[in-house]
Amino acid sequence: MGLASAFAPHGAAQILMKDGAVAAPDLPVVFVAPSRCDSSGNLYLQLYLQPPLARFGPDGARKVLFDPSSAWSDGLADLILKTFAVDPDGWVYQVGKMKSDERVVVIKYDSGGRYTGAVKLDEKFDPSQLGVFGSGGFFASGVTLLKGGDDPQFSPYAAIFDASGRLVKRMEAGDPADAQPAGEREEDKNKGKAAGAPPDFSIIESDGTFVYLLRQGAAPVVYVVSPAGVVDRKLKLSPPRKGEQVSAMRIGPGQILLEYVRPNALPNESAEYELVLYDGRTGESVSTYRRSAEVSGTLACTDWRGNFSFVSSDSKGRMLLNARAR
Repeated sequence: MGLASAFAPHGAAQILMKDGAVAAPDLPVVFVAPSRCDSSGNLYLQLYLQPPLARFGPDGARKVLFDPSSAWSDGLADLILKTFAVDPDGWVYQVGKMKSDERVVVIKYDSGGRYTGAVKLDEKFDPSQLGVFGSGGFFASGVTLLKGGDDPQFSPYAAIFDASGRLVKRMEAGDPADAQPAGEREEDKNKGKAAGAPPDFSIIESDGTFVYLLRQGAAPVVYVVSPAGVVDRKLKLSPPRKGEQVSAMRIGPGQILLEYVRPNALPNESAEYELVLYDGRTGESVSTYRRSAEVSGTLACTDWRGNFSFVSSDSKGRMLLNARAR
């Protein structure tokens, strides 16, 4: 089904109406961002104050735990995990940093939750985002420490690694098109650029071939990056209203879905959320979705045919709320 038949015409706004809900008592009351989806509509969440990741089906039931303790026998017991990525087939990748030698490590699980090995990346940094290419390589971002002590200084970091963890290309802090190939170091290049740890407002997702890197600003920009570090396209996206920030991104077949949030402007007012679907080739807005009053919670997944799910709750407990564009 193409865009024209699945969604409203360009510029049209639709309302998301509640279309049922399923009880999901295993959904955590609090979870650690980000959440992820695979191509089957399964939802992946990092459980709060617990090491394992969990996969939840569209029916709200917990299906699989991805427990990193199975990697400890490979000498990774002091690995501090930071974030994770999911490929379209449901394979899971967690990235973290070793306490002992500060190496960055990616541990891998198949779609059934079985640990399948670990990869050590050959650069040192503090990871905060991870994307996976269909080739098995990785796009990782975070910060590097420029100066320690009482007044530490950090610099943004982003790089591409192959499936063995070998550095392919470091990406510049500004436009990823300005890349620095592996081996061409400029040790003093970033000194003095950032004091304190700069917040990482980027979001990374993948479609099985490319990695999509979103960077916030007055308007979001999405860089579609190949495993070789080539920017296939740069998409400048228009938010529905000024002052809104992207809170989630989902990548579908030729489509990009962004959830925007406008922080509450007045006391006791809830934040306002909007979803915008963009053409994945041109960056043009296809449709905007606004929640009705009965749709609440955190964006979970979409089937790319006008159906959405949200992690929500009511007086009876946690649930997976379904909504349909009308």
